[in-house]
Amino acid sequence: MLMFKVKHSLVPVNISDLFNLKNTQYILRNSDFELPRFETIKFGRNSMRYMGPLIWSKLPRHLRKMKL
Repeated sequence: MLMFKVKHSLVPVNISDLFNLKNTQYILRNSDFELPRFETIKFGRNSMRYMGPLIWSKLPRHLRKMKL
C-alpha cells in the first residue's frame, strides 16, 4: 500500500524522497522503482528503502495497476 501511494504522490514529501522512480523510455517489466545499492547487507537489505521496491516488483501486474 505504501509503494502505491508513493507512486501516485499520496504521501508526504519526506517519505517519497526515500524512493526513486525509474525514468526510462522503454517499457520494462517491474520497472516502477529503482533498487538502491547498499554497502552493508545487515542494514541495507533490511531497510524500507530496499524492501519496498523489491516487494512491489514481485507483485503481479494486475495488483500494481489497481486503484484505491
